[in-house]
Amino acid sequence: MSVPHVHAVVLGAGPAGTGPLVCAHQRGDLARLLDAGVLLVDRGPSMGHGTIGRYGINSDTYADTLLECLDRGDPRVLDRMRPAPITAEIARYKGGAVPLRLAAAFLAELGAALQRILDAHPRSGFRPRTEATALHRQADGT
Repeated sequence: MSVPHVHAVVLGAGPAGTGPLVCAHQRGDLARLLDAGVLLVDRGPSMGHGTIGRYGINSDTYADTLLECLDRGDPRVLDRMRPAPITAEIARYKGGAVPLRLAAAFLAELGAALQRILDAHPRSGFRPRTEATALHRQADGT
């Protein structure tokens, strides 16, 4: 995949890096953002969960917070997420905190859905297993 000019580069494709994509989806602006050109770069092999599944602590994130990305925005964008088994499992915790391993599994599924969207878009993309050591803005803004 070649992305010669993008509007924004996001370093890290974990929960914080994918957050702008989820927010844009919820506001109905995802297509416009991707049309402008977005490149996510991550050292890891996939988008979504980052390293949170490795921690042996409990999550204080409510299930409702994780699931709200499915309640707003174009329902076709994340349509594969609704029937996913992990979505049903997270929904069982509505009103309460989700175990961190389940939050990580949900975010991995969400990351996979977002990655499919980026991979299919001609102006945006995801670069896995890539470490950014420097970014330079050219005089023309590129």
